[in-house]
Amino acid sequence: MDNKSIDLELYIQNYDKQMFFPIVKDDIVWETFRKDSPSKLTFTVVKDKNGLSFNEGSLVVFRYKQKDIFKGFVFEKSRDSDHHIQVVAYDQMRYLKNKHTYIYENKTASELLKMIASDFGFVTGNIQDTGYKISSRIEDNTALIDMIQFAISETYLNTGKLFTLYDDAGKLSLVDLNTLKI
Repeated sequence: MDNKSIDLELYIQNYDKQMFFPIVKDDIVWETFRKDSPSKLTFTVVKDKNGLSFNEGSLVVFRYKQKDIFKGFVFEKSRDSDHHIQVVAYDQMRYLKNKHTYIYENKTASELLKMIASDFGFVTGNIQDTGYKISSRIEDNTALIDMIQFAISETYLNTGKLFTLYDDAGKLSLVDLNTLKI
């Protein structure tokens, strides 16, 4: 086993809070996108005799050098004839595709995100104050991500400040792009 393998860690936690450190077959693929999409983790695990047991909705954590880089949930699971389980997991941004109706007044994009996160039980991280207040808005049966992106766009049009929404290893974060520059 090389040092790179030691630096990587994957575990799955099922509904009973049991944690499994499965044997991973082949590669783990982590995909991230700049805007409007959840991160995706795909991998294949070997069903062993130690009782690997998880379902759709189980928590998946992928770590590099003991730092969480992906926290998400199993959305798809399939088996092949060799008892290998192919898994597709998405971070909580995937749930922002759900539609809802909101009527709000005098809210910033950051306040809107906090309200949505509170209503839906999302975990939040660094949510910077976006500053610009949207006077009033009716969102009828609209995807949550579209509501938030509208507020971010309005903030940019009125202040010139561009904010980005992303899932930071299990925490929805909204930050000024200038603070992410190296």
